[in-house]
Amino acid sequence: MPERMCIACRKKAPPGSLFRMVAGPGGEVYAELDSRLPGRGAYCCFGTECLSRTLEPGNLTRALRSRTATPAADEIAASLRSLLGRRIEGLLGAAWRKKVISAGRDAALRAARPGGGGRLFLAEDLAAGSREEVLKRASLGDGTGAPAELNLTMERVGAVFGGRPVGVFFLADSSLARQVALRSSQVSALAPA
Repeated sequence: MPERMCIACRKKAPPGSLFRMVAGPGGEVYAELDSRLPGRGAYCCFGTECLSRTLEPGNLTRALRSRTATPAADEIAASLRSLLGRRIEGLLGAAWRKKVISAGRDAALRAARPGGGGRLFLAEDLAAGSREEVLKRASLGDGTGAPAELNLTMERVGAVFGGRPVGVFFLADSSLARQVALRSSQVSALAPA
């Protein structure tokens, strides 16, 4: 698998673990997840520290070998959070269509079987009492690991699943669960301080 290097911290990682920035014809900078935009790109880790270092004067211009209008870090972070949110919704929609989602606290906890793979997810606005109950029951050794915090509201999750708000769900497809957890952690890494 090819690797790319973050221009801030110089760590190498697979392209999916980094985001790419490209200069447009007028020097504007665009951030993307899939390396589809034409032109020379510069890769950066998901995280406010690397993003800030990347956007220091001259760093991005040097990496892109092009004059750029250095964007504000919060603008790039907001753009990436939006892209990641749409990506997470797309992954969840695919999982829903594959019928590998058990939505709702009780259904999700029943579906989380020891050694069965998959993962529990919690919406960001799940009530504290429900969150504690899920964490307590999940820690009793169901084999799925700790529930992943999802950077979507219950309303948005429910909309993806075509109905009522959903605060807890179990995603049985291990590959999709890893992708959703990764993208959600990337959103968290870009959260404003």
